[in-house]
Amino acid sequence: MRAPINALFLNAHETSVGHAYDLQATARFCVEHDCLHVVDGIGLFVTDPLDMTNSHIDVLILSSNKGLALAPGLSMLVLSPKAQARIVAQPRSYYLDLRAMLSDGARGQTPFTPAIGTILQLEERLSGLLKAGPDASIEQARRLTTYFRAGIESLPLRPYARHMPNAMTAVEITEPDLPARTIVDRLDAEHGIVVAPNGGKLEAKLFRVAHMGNLTTGDVDLLIKALKQIFQSGIRS
Repeated sequence: MRAPINALFLNAHETSVGHAYDLQATARFCVEHDCLHVVDGIGLFVTDPLDMTNSHIDVLILSSNKGLALAPGLSMLVLSPKAQARIVAQPRSYYLDLRAMLSDGARGQTPFTPAIGTILQLEERLSGLLKAGPDASIEQARRLTTYFRAGIESLPLRPYARHMPNAMTAVEITEPDLPARTIVDRLDAEHGIVVAPNGGKLEAKLFRVAHMGNLTTGDVDLLIKALKQIFQSGIRS
């Protein structure tokens, strides 16, 4: 007899390769097996559509950094009624006592001393999102994503994954003698532009560009101009 499935844990998109997962497909699996749908939405929160109801998400994991583009220091869980009903009375983890967190949250507190400065940043950020409407932030990221991916078409670069979010682009080098890590280092040293490198087997093949936070098409223009200069001057590992 097959053991029951209690929960499915996944990230909404894999930032190392820029692949966005099909949350509707994983939602159907969770509904079929009556298990919790636990989703790490840190990377694409407020940059991509994310609907807990439509995707049957029971636990949404968020953070102050990445999509919200604030300083690190806060982690947040958004729980559905179904998830709250399944919280055990005696948690196995002292630091993940969700009953204590919900109880403290009802009185406007946290179980432990929080990052006060980041909470104030979060309040300001959420106020701005509410004022502009959530779709405004998503549309900004979508425009930047489209603009960047169109801008690299003339270079020996291409998006690595077939299904990518608005939040970022994993960029593949299409010329094998042009190592990605050298591009990352030269962007930083020669142009003051920071993009994320990859590790392991993809270190020489990929680098990653974010489309989160307070970026503009002007920032994208600077990056594409710098990439063109690097490719024109030639790269050696």
